[in-house]
Amino acid sequence: MGEPILSQEQPVTAPQPERKQQQRSIVTQQKLLDAALEAFSESGFKGTSTRDIADRAGVHHPLITYHFKNKEQLWRAATDRIFREFNISLVKAMAEVEDTDAKARARAFVHTYVRYARNQPALHKIILQEAGHQSDRLDWLVEHHL
Repeated sequence: MGEPILSQEQPVTAPQPERKQQQRSIVTQQKLLDAALEAFSESGFKGTSTRDIADRAGVHHPLITYHFKNKEQLWRAATDRIFREFNISLVKAMAEVEDTDAKARARAFVHTYVRYARNQPALHKIILQEAGHQSDRLDWLVEHHL
């Protein structure tokens, strides 16, 4: 017989990516970033294994290289995230202070940092972990965030 004829009532569309799969991927990345921040802030880059991060995140170890290529890229992504979140809170705080009041701006900066560091101690712990010795990560951290 021949090939079936498509009716005009049934348009051909490309398959849509599965939203559940995308959502799981995002959740996995967030779990890895949370676990990485915790591990890197406690033990530093050299003292942290990717297996430890995967265990803390409750995911299979190969997912680290699937999402982040390697430990260095995971460290950078985790560091970017915590500094990005800090910068968002800093911008919000500075928006509430007049540009001409230097003392108020300095106070807002210090208060914002202290409050953020209290809630996210990984911020200053990562700085301290990397500041202990010269490394490419320290250079990257200074260039991108400090």
